[in-house]
Amino acid sequence: MHQLVDERRRHLLVTTVRQRFSVLPLGSGRPAIETIDAGGRICHHENVGLSNRHCRTLCAIFEEPTRADVIWSDFVALCLALGAEMPKPGRTSGSRQRIKLRGRKAVFHRPHPGPTMKKGSVESARVFLINAGVTPETEGCRC
Repeated sequence: MHQLVDERRRHLLVTTVRQRFSVLPLGSGRPAIETIDAGGRICHHENVGLSNRHCRTLCAIFEEPTRADVIWSDFVALCLALGAEMPKPGRTSGSRQRIKLRGRKAVFHRPHPGPTMKKGSVESARVFLINAGVTPETEGCRC
């Protein structure tokens, strides 16, 4: 019995690492994720990689020299596609947006009046994504 429990813990640890970096290429060439269901069975979820639009946004963020035409809503959509938690801002938060992605937290300033992020914000987004283990290579994007 203890060996079975230890084996499930090992699978959970491996699964957590695989989920975190999502670099399990299966048949379609897109990343896949393994999870463990309530019964302890390993489930493969194929084709859960980023869409082409999300890949374009990710590549734009990692492009050198830093671009100043990244749209805020595209960055938010990318974060959500990566599994980020974005709590609803409070009444007094103004333009600040908290984002939690793979154990990393950051606060970004929502641009206004225009929708495009400034170069400094794009650089901050790049550092945040790197710290969270997200790069175009790890997500299967071809830039």
